[in-house]
Amino acid sequence: MPDFITELPNEIATEILNHLSQAECIKCMRVCQQWYHQIPNLSNSVWKELTISVTCWDTVNECMLLCLGPHVKSVSILEHDTCAILNKLYEKSCIITSLGKQEEQWIV
Repeated sequence: MPDFITELPNEIATEILNHLSQAECIKCMRVCQQWYHQIPNLSNSVWKELTISVTCWDTVNECMLLCLGPHVKSVSILEHDTCAILNKLYEKSCIITSLGKQEEQWIV
């Protein structure tokens, strides 16, 4: 059965997906195998900014990990294991442009 992700031009599907939150994109990725593979490529602007904690990193499903890449520019790290999180972001080819600390949060 055709759906908007496969039927619409990529530019239009991207415009629609860019109005969703990260959580909504992850929910959409669970609809079917086709969406699972296409949504990460069509929703890059949704993933430019991330908030990550060490405790949630290991429980985050692989859907989010598929959405990470060079388009990720800003990361807020909520806990102290900054090195482990930065290593995981590096493995996903995220290009981190700055690192700083603000109160109890790390801003990358």
